[in-house]
Amino acid sequence: MLVADEEYALDYLSERFSPKLSAPTARTAVGLTRNGKIALIVIDSGAPEYSVGATWHQMAIVGRDFLNARHLMGFDGGGSSTMYVSGRVVNRPQGGAPRSVANILAVVPRG
Repeated sequence: MLVADEEYALDYLSERFSPKLSAPTARTAVGLTRNGKIALIVIDSGAPEYSVGATWHQMAIVGRDFLNARHLMGFDGGGSSTMYVSGRVVNRPQGGAPRSVANILAVVPRG
């Protein structure tokens, strides 16, 4: 967890993160805002003229302080951070193209 009950909650030791995971890179997170909306966040990396990425703590700041997330959970980052909307990629994935992954978080309309 990056944010829990509106407090920063990331603990590198309990999560067993290696020190290299604290470096800026592409990041993906999902959260629940104070007004009950879902926030889906992707921060790009890999192109210094466009974005250098973020640390997990910076992702927590974006979620809590800019998007009013009460709770925020981080997902895989780096080249796996890709966001599709209506069948098209809307970010700039690290490496220049979407990476094949074993699982995804999908938001689909009811119906």
